[in-house]
Amino acid sequence: MQTNACSSEPVEDPGATVQVAMSHNKRGRNEVPNGDNILQIVIKMEKDSDEHAFVCIEAAILKLLANSNHIPQFFGYGSHKNFKFMSYELLGPNMIVLDNYKKPYKFNLHSLLKFGIYAIETFQIMHIQDFIHRDLKPGNFLIGNTQETFGKFYVSSFELNKKINRQHGVVTTQQPTNKGKFRDIMMCTSLNAHTLVEIGRNDDQISLLYVMVEFNNGMLP
Repeated sequence: MQTNACSSEPVEDPGATVQVAMSHNKRGRNEVPNGDNILQIVIKMEKDSDEHAFVCIEAAILKLLANSNHIPQFFGYGSHKNFKFMSYELLGPNMIVLDNYKKPYKFNLHSLLKFGIYAIETFQIMHIQDFIHRDLKPGNFLIGNTQETFGKFYVSSFELNKKINRQHGVVTTQQPTNKGKFRDIMMCTSLNAHTLVEIGRNDDQISLLYVMVEFNNGMLP
């Protein structure tokens, strides 16, 4: 296997999640790599502790949603010494970069509606599996990194996903875990998140609406 680390920086926070982009020769270690036989992957690492389980959560979600449209391909999860790691396919730039590429710094109606339909279908798959994303924002939608996937968008950042609470098959808000707790920006979150109410599937849809408004207007009101 031939690997090539694209980035490497020291990490001061022992609980931080490290993301490293790498290249892997798909055909054999003795071949000269070229554009056809190089698979680009991302390796995420974090220190193994009870307080930090983001890599473990994201790996479980990606494995569960394997082969779903608009979900990055998952390759593996493991641990080494006191670190946990996972690997998945390297994606391209996020949609904010595309939105800001040229004037008028927003998507046209056709692109916006196409994105909305595919996004709803993607989150329907997640919700059927009883998971909520809880971290929907423009920067967590990316496009593919190859010629075949460049026109396809992907959902990323699954470390804040959460299992829906059910009792006897019925969705309930009893016994919430980390109720309403967010570690990231809340510009695209629902009112429930701001008022520390347990997040549900409808809150993902509200966040998606805010994202679409930003893509349409170039900014939120």
